[in-house]
Amino acid sequence: MKELYIIMAFGLVCLFYKENSAKESALPIGTTQILRAVACILIVFGHCTSIDRSSILVNLNFGWYCVAVFMFISGWGIAISYKKKKNYLQNFWNSRLIKIFVPFLSLHVLYGIVKNIYGIRYTVRDVFFGLLGQCTIVNNSWYPIAILILYFLFWFTFHIPVTDRKRSIILTALVVVVTYAEYVLLGEEKDWWFISNFAFALGVLLQIWDENLLHIRKYFITAIAGYGFAYCLIPVFNRLLNGYNPVVYILASNLRSMFLCLALVMIAGYFKPRNKWLEIIGNISYEVYLIHGLFILVFSHYFENIVLVFTLTICCSLTASYFLNTFHKHIM
Repeated sequence: MKELYIIMAFGLVCLFYKENSAKESALPIGTTQILRAVACILIVFGHCTSIDRSSILVNLNFGWYCVAVFMFISGWGIAISYKKKKNYLQNFWNSRLIKIFVPFLSLHVLYGIVKNIYGIRYTVRDVFFGLLGQCTIVNNSWYPIAILILYFLFWFTFHIPVTDRKRSIILTALVVVVTYAEYVLLGEEKDWWFISNFAFALGVLLQIWDENLLHIRKYFITAIAGYGFAYCLIPVFNRLLNGYNPVVYILASNLRSMFLCLALVMIAGYFKPRNKWLEIIGNISYEVYLIHGLFILVFSHYFENIVLVFTLTICCSLTASYFLNTFHKHIM
């Protein structure tokens, strides 16, 4: 299974840069930034494999699972902020919308300029749907809109006058409902919208119920067992139902990404890796995620070698993202 490779990638980073400090929180900010960095690099590599579908490297596309890592960290992070900051929900949208939409809009402008140079023209309709996250202009522009939907569910749920634990359960139920609604509205051909959503709810649940991750080893064992169960769901149910069932596909896909993400997070939580350069990459990972498709477009025009295109893309994406991130901070 190719999933073993992603566990190995995260595991090696954690082992090489392990700190394992008992004084720190369960998931220090530096550790979550490293998780973002590794996930981001693997996403870029996975997208680069699309330039040659005949290559064996196509099997190393981990985008689906890596997005789940971003989802989990987002859920975990806002739950931490909710618990530590007074009046957090009252000011929830103030900076959050700016941080999401300033890069989102600036990248649309940049993509439009560069693609125009390559003879790609856009209509008003393309712009409209692009701003709704339909990827008509910016590759991967779906993610900011998808995460905003999940943020709204959190904001709405945690206004309900019940305990935080009950709120986290209600949030999980709403995430499941929204996941199915996205499937109905968007169709299975855009499954990237809804096959990693459960990881967001898991991040919130874990922070609310066990913020110190006191049972890391048990969580890891549960993650591996849960992944194995989810992996078997599709073939078993397809046989029982005498054919393919989209609901089973959505459930199994979300459970697989969620449990694999949980395993990766538990590895990181146990070793608490720290590395200045990876933390910098993690800090600019949002910009990297949005801009790397542009460099793939450019370099794939001149080169067909996946490794070469990836090398050029990741180097240019990191450089451009660093300056974009600095620019965005100055105007926000």
